[in-house]
Amino acid sequence: MWKGVYDEADEFFTNTLDINPGHLQALRDSAILNMAAGKAKQAEEKIKKAMSLAADDVQLKSVYRRVRRAKTAGQITGIFSRFKLNLSKEKR
Repeated sequence: MWKGVYDEADEFFTNTLDINPGHLQALRDSAILNMAAGKAKQAEEKIKKAMSLAADDVQLKSVYRRVRRAKTAGQITGIFSRFKLNLSKEKR
């Protein structure tokens, strides 16, 4: 169910940004959408672009902080996953 909703929203934002690449709300909201879908790298790209256009925007700063936390959490999870894999290989 959510995949269809995500795909529709992603298509909407893609079309909006094709027409107006500097549309702040579309950049912000597509970053939030990507973050919710676990796509931290894409979210970070969108929010950085938005921040380059409106660095003082309080909402963008808030979303940027959340994106950075999500990206960091993903990196930490990846490190623990690799560590866990290495431990299981050593036990064999």
